[in-house]
Amino acid sequence: MWSTAAKGYKKCPKVIVVDPRRISPAENADHWLQLRPGTDGALALAMINVIIVEDLIDREFVNNYTVGFDRLKEHIKPFTPEWAEEIVGVGAEDIRAAARTYATVKPACMQWGNAVDHSMCNFHTARSLLILRAITGNLHVPGGDIVFERPQGLRVKFPYLDIDFAGFRFMPLQNYQYALDGNHGKQNISSTKRFIQDRTLQFLDFLKYNFYPLLRKFSQGEGQALKLMAELKGARYPLSPVIHPPTFWKSIVNNDPYRIRALWIIGANPLLTMSNSLLIEEALKLIEYIVVSDFFLTPTAHYADLFLPASTWLEYDEVHNSGAHTFSVFPRKKVVKIGDTLDDQEVMIRLAHRLGMHDAFPWRSHQELTDWMLKGTGLSFEEFCEKGILTGKARYYAYEKEKHFFRTPSGKFEIYSDTLASMGISPLPIYREPAFSPVSTPQVAEKYPLILIGGVKMADYFHSEGRQISSLRRRNPDPLVEINPKTAASIGCSEGDWVWIETPHGRVKMRAKLFDGIAENVVCAQYAWWFPEEAPPEHGWKKSNINLTFGEMDYDPETGSESLKSMLCRIYPVGNN
Repeated sequence: MWSTAAKGYKKCPKVIVVDPRRISPAENADHWLQLRPGTDGALALAMINVIIVEDLIDREFVNNYTVGFDRLKEHIKPFTPEWAEEIVGVGAEDIRAAARTYATVKPACMQWGNAVDHSMCNFHTARSLLILRAITGNLHVPGGDIVFERPQGLRVKFPYLDIDFAGFRFMPLQNYQYALDGNHGKQNISSTKRFIQDRTLQFLDFLKYNFYPLLRKFSQGEGQALKLMAELKGARYPLSPVIHPPTFWKSIVNNDPYRIRALWIIGANPLLTMSNSLLIEEALKLIEYIVVSDFFLTPTAHYADLFLPASTWLEYDEVHNSGAHTFSVFPRKKVVKIGDTLDDQEVMIRLAHRLGMHDAFPWRSHQELTDWMLKGTGLSFEEFCEKGILTGKARYYAYEKEKHFFRTPSGKFEIYSDTLASMGISPLPIYREPAFSPVSTPQVAEKYPLILIGGVKMADYFHSEGRQISSLRRRNPDPLVEINPKTAASIGCSEGDWVWIETPHGRVKMRAKLFDGIAENVVCAQYAWWFPEEAPPEHGWKKSNINLTFGEMDYDPETGSESLKSMLCRIYPVGNN
């Protein structure tokens, strides 16, 4: 995807980059908005203000395919570029210029990354960006932001949970019953069903996570949906698409709502890849039985009572779907399987059969699962191998042809949302400061004056993978933190020196990388570092793991997102305490 995007940059008449760092696309961008980390939402609101005040909207799309524009017009008045300049650190005229470019150079598309997700204002920032797309008429048009159909006939829904992975249904409790009400082993299944329902109801109620609350309404009917909205009013993180990770780990430590005794971790290394690593360590120590499926013995895997060596993607055939299932690719087996390993799907199928869940997992092997997924496409397994990829069609102007293309009560793009209002959530986008910032916690900023961008990934590594590969380690041997040369000079630090990165939650050490493309009050640290060459079981995971510097904090109240790109910190050379 990113290689395609990189080619696209070169052909675009205008490019706008929003980033605190001078990343490569910023080098030749027409507008580089070097904002304070965590303030994307304020910038987006100001751009909406400019586009409305200067009447740069796509009037046909706004009039015919949106609701709530007049309310937005009133709501957006205070969010001027001058208001944003004080928060974001980008000049008001620069904001105006970028907004004009986005609104007038058609078509325009927008791509955002984890920085928007890792924010206390995640939900409302995303809403602001979607509204920018809508009011400029850049939704579902060639060259704009579009929705692809799924590949025709490809099955992506599993009977056990009845999950529609595009995100329109997630109703586990009802579907546990569906899956377990088979004709075989009724006595066993009945007790299993009761256990799952009782425990799931308790746990999901505790986590305030039973479903995608907004999206479920389209399969439940309007009356049921309104009842659901009322039930979720005031709930914590009601729009979270997954179980909230910090809440999950805390529930293990606190035995609340009940004791979790077993955990199966598949291809994950949460000690390195999730925030508040010490909380996760405490939780792992309390679990009675842990199973880990992975390629290597990671720091997390050392907590396993049973380690299942997984087949790598080079050792088996599979149908691999994109997140929204708009395309599927077929990674073919590249090598003969080495050792006694199984792929994760094969393990799940075998385990399900041992538990008597034959109806839910009717396949006898991963190969049968693949055949089942392809059945509706008209392609055999071998034909798909030859084709290599299945893609859905781009749905240009689909809103003109389908009355309810936008899956909302009105069938239109809802700028103002009555559904959100009924849940006690602002029906129009707002701005919220990061959990820790010079504005929200000035007393903390006195001791920790720098802003830390954490969790930055590297091209040579995927999350915590790859540190044991010598060719990659030669390219990136040590963890790095980017520091402006002036900031480095002020603390007596030179290129390559080891420095401590300290926040209110903890400290880790990395080598300094001097970089003039970052502001003097901002530093940027790499992510998921451990040292496979060091002694087990820790492998040095507490040395340079940036997630040790993130602990308990306030989260986005709608989605539970964390401010991982805007923590307050201080930096000083190792040896200077």
